[in-house]
Amino acid sequence: MIEPVDVFWKCNKGYLAVTHALPNGDILIANMGDPAGNGKGGFVVLDGDTFELKGNWESECETPPSGHDFWFQPRLNVLLSSAGLVPKVAGRGFSPEDLGK
Repeated sequence: MIEPVDVFWKCNKGYLAVTHALPNGDILIANMGDPAGNGKGGFVVLDGDTFELKGNWESECETPPSGHDFWFQPRLNVLLSSAGLVPKVAGRGFSPEDLGK
């Protein structure tokens, strides 16, 4: 089990979502927001044997504004991810006005 405080301090992420196993045995987990609930996409990596938190998968300059699900094809070197709802918005409930922000 990974502790939320470890994800916060090591990765600056706070709302983990979807997981997939990587070909090398590690685990990739999509992220939806930063620890304060603002939108911040990206991925964290766990060691597939020990479940130790390795860190962020992407470089900081490539961090998407939000995230949720993803699919990858290692043989083609392709990863596609979808944007998710910002955690702060999800916590108070969706409003159509959020689409204009």
